[in-house]
Formats: sequence, C-alpha cells, structure tokens
Amino acid sequence: MACVYGFNPTIVVSSFCPPIPFIAIRPVLSYPLIKEYDTCPESLNGFKYKVMAKIVLNDGEELMSLFDLCHALHSIWRPSLTWRVIPVGAQGFYSLQFSSYRDLVKVASAPSYTLQCGLITIVHDQLDANTTGPAATLVRWHRPPPSWLKVNTDGSSFGTSSSCGGIFRDHRGKVMASFSTQLGEGTAFEAELAACINALDIASDRGWRKLWLESDCTRVVELLYSRSKDVPKKYEGPWMRVLDRLQHMEFRVTHIYREGNRVADALASPNVQTELVSELLYQDTIGCVNLRVR
Repeated sequence: MACVYGFNPTIVVSSFCPPIPFIAIRPVLSYPLIKEYDTCPESLNGFKYKVMAKIVLNDGEELMSLFDLCHALHSIWRPSLTWRVIPVGAQGFYSLQFSSYRDLVKVASAPSYTLQCGLITIVHDQLDANTTGPAATLVRWHRPPPSWLKVNTDGSSFGTSSSCGGIFRDHRGKVMASFSTQLGEGTAFEAELAACINALDIASDRGWRKLWLESDCTRVVELLYSRSKDVPKKYEGPWMRVLDRLQHMEFRVTHIYREGNRVADALASPNVQTELVSELLYQDTIGCVNLRVR
C-alpha cells in the first residue's frame, strides 16, 4: 500500500514495487478541484497505469518542491528507469519524458515552462511483473520533552583508527554540548561504546539528571537498556562507572536509524566538517525528514 505523508515538502513513498507501471498524482492548488481526479486516463501511450498516490500541494509550498518529490521517487526506484512528468492543462494530457533528474529540473526551470495549471503525474513506464523494489522508511530526529536533554551518539572506525562524536540538545533543539574525539585503534562497536560512555560522563559531570540517549548501534542500545556488563575488557572500568551513574539519573535509551542520526555521524568523522554539522543541525531543528531505502 502506498503511503502519503503530510510534511512540507510532501513526499510519496511505497514499500513495494507495483507489478504494473504506476502514477503519482499531485494536484496543484491553483487548478480547479476535480472530483476523484476523473480526468486521469486509464492508459497513456498504450500502458495501463496504477495510481500510486495522490497529494495536494501544501499551502505556501513552492512549486519547485514538486521536483523534490520526483527526486525522492527516483531515489527509491531504479535510477536506470526513464520517467516522465505529465502536466494536465486546458489542452488535456501531454507528455514530457526525461532520463535523468537533472534534465527534468533544467526544463522545469526554463521561463517558458510553468506548473501553474494542473495535475502533475510522475510515471514509471518500464516496470514489469518481476521487478522488486526496496522498502522506504521516513526517518527524522525528534526533540526531547521539556526539562529533558537528548544526546545522540555515534562511533566510526576507519582502517586502524576510530573516532566518536555526540551532541546534546534540549526541547527547543538548542545545542547544550557536543564532542568529537579521536580514539586511536579500535573497532566500530568500541567506538560506539566509547561515544556512549563519553556522553554519560559529560551529562553526569554537568548535573543533567534527565537524559535521553539515542544511538544507531542496536548492540549499544541493548547493553544500556539491560544494564549488561558484557563489554570489551578495556572498557569494563569506564562502563561500570557509567552504569553506577545511571542510578542517579532519569534515563531512557532508544535506537534511531543512521538517517536520523546524521549530526552525531558527522561529529564521529575523523575529519569533522563544521559547515556540514551546522547544516545538519538546522535540518533537524526544522524537522526535515530523511528517506531510509533498503
């Protein structure tokens, strides 16, 4: 079943690849409302189409955000597919076919091309019954409740070196603290573990007693949730220390996909890019949603 999500810009994703070609329909607000989109043809160019989803342009949304939708659809399905945009205007249906997202935006940006009159459909016309598509999940960072802090942590390992990072934010998305640490030789799991230990030490030292820790490492989340002591030997001492500190805190731990943990991921890089971190922080604060495709 196709899903429609009402954030801005609106994006349509599907957890399955339809056995026949599909259309994603987007009515533009300036176009007269059409009951049940009766003008949509049953077939175009000899193909039978399946309507995947119908979405309304959000109030105040830029028309160019339509191409964010195209880009999202294109990233879900095989990039080799050609796809077309079919505006529906006073002259009826006509077709514009593109082989790449770049070409589509180039044409749409031309002064002679407008999207102010009609339904927009995005069509894949090369899918067959044997095509299988990836599942897509919408992921975003959520703010903690008032009086709580959330820390997102991550660790990474590159060859013989590893590093970790983390960021503390309040219920407004304001940054309260952050860290990026080079750890030397170690595995990716050890880096994830070190990130959590570092975060919990910082919170305890600063007297933050309501803490929500979020990590994209399932194993670390399970260790914290169960208060397990099953950690690598070189981390046994620090781990026992933070387990003791947790007894004096209101604490919760959750897993988040990497797509929602991008700030911590950037801070865990061996070469932190300040501009990238700032941009990712801004995107989290305004509630940007990321696609996890697998």
